[in-house]
Amino acid sequence: MLAMPGRREFLISLAAGATALASGSAAAARPRSMSVRQFGASGKGDADDSPAVQAAIDEAAAKGGADVHVPAGVYLVRGLRLRSNVRLLGAGRGHSVLRETTGASYLLSVNPGKEGSADPSQNQHDIEIAHIAFEGPVAAMGFAEHQHLLNFNGVTRLQVHDCAIRGFRGDGIFLGSGNVAETERHNVEIRIARNEFDGVNADNRNAISVIDGEGVEISDNRFVRCSRATMPGPIDVEPDGYAFQRIRDIAIVDNRFDDCGGNIAKISIHVPVPEGLIRPPGGLRIARNIVGPSQRSGNALYVRVLDASGKSQRATVSGIEVLDNVLSNGKATLQGIENFLIRGNEFKGRDCGLVVGAIHAGQTDVAEDGAIAANAFHAPYGREAALVIGRARRIAISGNRFFGPGHAAALGPAVALEAERGTPLFAALTLEGNVFADEYRVHLASKAPATAAHVSVAVTNKTLHGKAITTAGLSR
Repeated sequence: MLAMPGRREFLISLAAGATALASGSAAAARPRSMSVRQFGASGKGDADDSPAVQAAIDEAAAKGGADVHVPAGVYLVRGLRLRSNVRLLGAGRGHSVLRETTGASYLLSVNPGKEGSADPSQNQHDIEIAHIAFEGPVAAMGFAEHQHLLNFNGVTRLQVHDCAIRGFRGDGIFLGSGNVAETERHNVEIRIARNEFDGVNADNRNAISVIDGEGVEISDNRFVRCSRATMPGPIDVEPDGYAFQRIRDIAIVDNRFDDCGGNIAKISIHVPVPEGLIRPPGGLRIARNIVGPSQRSGNALYVRVLDASGKSQRATVSGIEVLDNVLSNGKATLQGIENFLIRGNEFKGRDCGLVVGAIHAGQTDVAEDGAIAANAFHAPYGREAALVIGRARRIAISGNRFFGPGHAAALGPAVALEAERGTPLFAALTLEGNVFADEYRVHLASKAPATAAHVSVAVTNKTLHGKAITTAGLSR
């Protein structure tokens, strides 16, 4: 049950992609380097440097690829277009600044609008952006949902690293399938790493949106003041529900979130599955992320894959790992998942907890064939359970620690098993080797009569001082 189909291949492909990107795409010869100053850019922050910077990019592309250097300075730019085999390199995100002040266009794009091709072999490719600060006008001009700083559609082997992305009105980085509805574009082998995302006043959409992506790594970034309360959150993986869109092999690892908002979560993965979806979602890895205790709104983690066909078809993501995250503010919810592993995480804070499987009437998103193991659960405030199991089948819950409250409020159960109209939503659950704080009067509670076919509770589940745990709603 713990074997993850495709996981080895996924990790190998990510490692290979990272190696190729780090090498600057050795296959693309760069006969020379050039500076935007050679083309007339002033970098004084008092004139439009867009024509000069674009001329340098165009010259680099025309030569089959080159490095375009952005020396220290402030460059006012808008509507820049990147090309294949071009590296845009600054002198450091504290020194080289590309600033968009008009609010009239994207700061930088690959294939904006409907440009590009539905065939990934025709993508713009081998593009690197590093050591630059990108700044938008959100403080002066406010929110604009579709006004992104870095806008990418139909790109292969893109790397954005060691940059600052600040003051975006819509998204900081948009990985889309076009900026016009029903446009098919695919993004392949993308790495977004070691960047600082600062929404400045949290009046933005998302720091990173992934509408279409295969082999996407989002790693070691820091997010602060991102996302207004009516938008999803700092990282949002959310296709539009077209059958051609692809969400596969996504790794979100080693990121930190502080003082962020959103109406869904700091990491939100919401995948509607339409009729005739060509490539079902698969291969998600969410590991070692830290959600700090101080946030503006939203939960910590949300993963939901749902049927959007209207024909009650099966809709799940297969092969998901949630490992070693520290979530100190807000819940984690996972629905529509199979063959999964949730291990080594810490759920703590006022509104903490983990929800697995749909719990609301009308939602059919199941969780099945998975394990919830070796996690640390701290009791949330109020009477909510630290772990809630909804529509779920064949789940092993083992080796977890359920800690008592850091507050004086009354406790609910440690584990709650949900029901609908008096019927359990779960089957074939096993609990083994879990340790519960003594403060819980009920350690496991089912909201409908449950038999051994629904849940098996081993004698190895104990309280902190070795006593047998208490249950409610189980038929013996």
